[in-house]
Amino acid sequence: MKPNFTNAFFQKTRCLRTVLRRAVVCMLLLGTTVVHAQERKITVDTRQEVSLVQLFRQVEASSDYLFNYKDQDVADIRVSVKVADASIQEVMDLALARTSLTYTVKGRHVIIGQSAARSAGTPPRTDSRPVALTGRVTDEKGMPFVGVTVIQEGTTNGCVTDADGNYRISVPVGASVSFSYIGYKTQRTHVGVQTRVDIRLEPSDISLETVVVTALGIKKAEKSLGYSLQQVNSDAFDKVKTDNPINALNGKVAGLTVNTRAGILEDPPIKLRGETPIYVINGTPVTYYRGVSSDDIESITVLKGPQAAVLYGSRGANGAILITTKTGDDIGEKTEITLNSSTMFTAGYLTLPEQQSIYGTGDFGQYSYLDGKGGGVYDGLWTWGPKLDQKDPTTPSGYFETVQYNSPIDPKTGKRIPTPFVSHKDNFRNFLQQGLTTSNNVSISHKFKEGSFRISLNQLYRRGQTPNTDLKRFGVNMAANYNITRKLHINASMIYNYTYSKNRPWSGYGNSHPYYNILVYMGANNDIRDLRNYWEEGQEGYAQRNWNHVWFNNPWFVAEEYTRPYSEPELIASASLDYDITDDLNFMVKAATDSKHQNQEECKPYAWVGNDRGLYSVGSDRRVDVNLDAMLSYKKRFGEFDLDAMLGVSLFNYQRNYLFSTTEGGLQQPDLYNLSNSQNTPSTTSKIERRRMAGAYGSVTLGYRDAFYLSFTGRNDWSSTLNKNNRSFFYPSVAFSALITEAVKLPKAVSFWKVRASWAKVGFDQSTVYMLQDTYSFNTYWDGNAAFTPPTTIIDPNIKPYFTSSFEVGTDLRFFGSRLRFDFSYYRTYDEGQIQKVDINQSSGYEEMLTNGNDYRREGYELMVGATPIKTKDWKWDISFNWFQTRKYLDKIYNGAYNYNNLKVGDRADALYESVWQRDPQGNFIVFENNGRPIEDPFKRVIGYAGADWEFGISSTLRYRNWSLSFDIAGRVGGVIRSDLNARMIEAGTHKLTAAPERELDWTKTPSYIPSNAVVVVDGDIEYDDHGNVLYDTRGYAPSTTPVYFKSWIGYMGKLNGPYTMGYNLFKGDFIKLRTMSVGYDFSDLLSGSRIFKGLELSVIGTNLLIWKKLDNEDPDAAYKNFSYPTERMIGFNLTLKL
Repeated sequence: MKPNFTNAFFQKTRCLRTVLRRAVVCMLLLGTTVVHAQERKITVDTRQEVSLVQLFRQVEASSDYLFNYKDQDVADIRVSVKVADASIQEVMDLALARTSLTYTVKGRHVIIGQSAARSAGTPPRTDSRPVALTGRVTDEKGMPFVGVTVIQEGTTNGCVTDADGNYRISVPVGASVSFSYIGYKTQRTHVGVQTRVDIRLEPSDISLETVVVTALGIKKAEKSLGYSLQQVNSDAFDKVKTDNPINALNGKVAGLTVNTRAGILEDPPIKLRGETPIYVINGTPVTYYRGVSSDDIESITVLKGPQAAVLYGSRGANGAILITTKTGDDIGEKTEITLNSSTMFTAGYLTLPEQQSIYGTGDFGQYSYLDGKGGGVYDGLWTWGPKLDQKDPTTPSGYFETVQYNSPIDPKTGKRIPTPFVSHKDNFRNFLQQGLTTSNNVSISHKFKEGSFRISLNQLYRRGQTPNTDLKRFGVNMAANYNITRKLHINASMIYNYTYSKNRPWSGYGNSHPYYNILVYMGANNDIRDLRNYWEEGQEGYAQRNWNHVWFNNPWFVAEEYTRPYSEPELIASASLDYDITDDLNFMVKAATDSKHQNQEECKPYAWVGNDRGLYSVGSDRRVDVNLDAMLSYKKRFGEFDLDAMLGVSLFNYQRNYLFSTTEGGLQQPDLYNLSNSQNTPSTTSKIERRRMAGAYGSVTLGYRDAFYLSFTGRNDWSSTLNKNNRSFFYPSVAFSALITEAVKLPKAVSFWKVRASWAKVGFDQSTVYMLQDTYSFNTYWDGNAAFTPPTTIIDPNIKPYFTSSFEVGTDLRFFGSRLRFDFSYYRTYDEGQIQKVDINQSSGYEEMLTNGNDYRREGYELMVGATPIKTKDWKWDISFNWFQTRKYLDKIYNGAYNYNNLKVGDRADALYESVWQRDPQGNFIVFENNGRPIEDPFKRVIGYAGADWEFGISSTLRYRNWSLSFDIAGRVGGVIRSDLNARMIEAGTHKLTAAPERELDWTKTPSYIPSNAVVVVDGDIEYDDHGNVLYDTRGYAPSTTPVYFKSWIGYMGKLNGPYTMGYNLFKGDFIKLRTMSVGYDFSDLLSGSRIFKGLELSVIGTNLLIWKKLDNEDPDAAYKNFSYPTERMIGFNLTLKL
């Protein structure tokens, strides 16, 4: 049966190829211009005699050809060639006319060898007996390598590997055979008696022709760029999967900060050099990024500054993150099917907040329960009650007993029976469920003579850590390109995703969050498992069962009954048409769209605390971006000079339609979520936004001797969001790069040295739609009569776009064949006249004015170090280190004011000015002598900086034969974090710091605690100027003898929203995290004889494995003001199969 199945499979595969080729190319086309090397005309002018090797380099630079030759054959040969629009045959005939060399063209490879007569005079020492040498060539990952040139050195005898990487060549014993492919190291083998030789090709250490994706999707040689960028290839996304692949960039790109979020559909905040960049997918700018499958990503290129992204206009003023998806271009002329499956489970938490479990619910050491509705003594709000787990031999349980919310009722008296007051230590952990993330992807790629296509289907499922929460995503990714004629090429791509969650978890402070209902306020005397049945018996659907009914909802009730359904279809599509007017001149038109439609609902049930009759709301938010571009590009080499020029025009159109409706007065009937079920007339809010920007842009790059490059760009935009007189603005850029290793002779240890410098100025229109239009606010008051309120902000009629000017210098230095690599950048950016609201004299009738306000300065350093310490036949170890520092300063304040939000000129813009307690020179707290309360400083002071002093990342990959071990480490040093969670827990009495024995002093209801770090002023005085600077301080101090309540004192230390005290409500932001790790084995070698299976790799993977930090109870990488969900430690496996 197996042979019949195999034959049937291949017959169906052939049919499938034909059908897919015709159908997919007709419906979807993508890619870059594909011009076969043998059809391209070549222009070469050496101007003088040059070495034959130099001629080969010129031809390679202006075409797709690759030359194969022996150094001794071409040594000392000099030629002079001048041709225009010639074929490769015409060039070679002219170049080799007066030599003893001959050539053979095989595909894009030109093989140079000695003529038969010359060879006969110096015969190689070989046995004349031919050997049929066969084998398989694979790449560095062990995958089949198609198109590799296999050549008997010194001859034109050769072949090319097939779609499975196999080759067959007849050579004499003793011959030398080479294996070569552009961008890879050539390998050689000496033919003996063996008949099979398998080869694994490694990438070249240095490729001066490395091509990277830049602005507008334009591909350029990396050596010609005068600005900093980093490219992260698919290896970073292939194994360890998350629902947002942007998380994989964490620690891999110098200058890029990615704050991980643990909640479902919580996008990680991204900062590039301190600002928010634009996302670009396959050349299409998008509103925000979320839905591309990790398996579909070919690379992510980070353009770090306005120099790199100036051609995107104001949207690219803060840099760009370019996401390029996979196509079928790189597989050779064959069909390839790839399947990937990844599954990860929660294996604990990186940081899980912990409650104290020594004291229970109550106040002043007392616990009393009446009905849980505020009628008892200290009825269940705080956790400053009695001590738990106290022995009492007089009770049936042997522990102290008291009446509690779940105490049974005595049928005789109708009163509740006391129960043991004991601790339950894992309430929060017992509430959470094990998280799960699965990702599956299947793709079909096919390349044929006229083009290629790739189609993939992907599915992602994530089970949230909060019960009854999940995320589902289904997606299709299609890409294709087709050469209609030799000159006309059509390309297109489409990414469609549908994201759905039956219940999107709520974030924030309130009784919809499990932190609020469990961690902060529910004492350890309550058992979360006892609350699992959340309806009162006989009152299902109308009354919830809980330990308190005044402030809190039953956490299980929230998880099961309070739902927030969410869905979002998303389409990102583009199509372009290229026409080669000549071999050097190309015209391209492109259309692209980004369409997103968010649908959200909120369903609050009956018995909800604060909304006892429930609530229902529904919202729809649809955004559509359309980008149109037309571009004329010209590339030509003139002797030792290169010219790369481009002119283009663009049109960006944005529209948004938003609609939100909610019930008023609750629901008429429970469990019926519909606007028609509203008690009163539902309220509705709608919003319509339209924005348009037109642009004209151009660039010119001049190259000299493949060593020096000078680039100029310019753009003019016309924005609909600005006034007519100021809506047109122009901004330029200039960049320079020099390859020192190509210009001068350096020590052999220096493999590559490039220096670069750039300057750019980018205009920015603030992008807020209708911001320059005065609007009235609609209000309803006084017997339902409608009224309008005039605005409190006046618009400056002369408001202009603000500009960002940036200067950058850097160097790229590599040693020992690129085994050791350094890249360093320094940048300084000026943000001039940012559009903002400033305070004005209220006698004008307004409170503030929208105008061009403050100036800011940003500067930073970025260092990237890479090394390959080990590289042998079996072993290879690659390690990289990224380090960067980013600063933003207030450079100028509008109207010359002394400060702006407490910031003064020269201050770091991320300085946190907050309330603090006064302290003596030794750090003790100064208190009032009469009541012992700390004295608050009359001026706000800098408590630290929101940003880190510096950030770093380490990535390592170790390979041994088919085994691989990879890990990523990232961290931050410096900065502070204000923690609302710790402040709330201190106030409530659930924080571990509140479990000190001193709290029992409060049980007398008389202040009895005297802090050891409190002092009073006994003499002297202090004087400040108007800005808080100390003019003189003559105060003397003595230890305080005034007692206070311990609860009050620790409450002062951890006071919500300040004053701030380090270690209570303020923490250092330092951390080091082991973000990812994978251990894998590649089984491809074991499948070399299979006609069906071409590759198989299995990996054990993990994320968020270990952390060292100073922040209590939270992950500093994810912490933010409104409570972050705990970071899950995920472990699982990843399987990749290729057919």
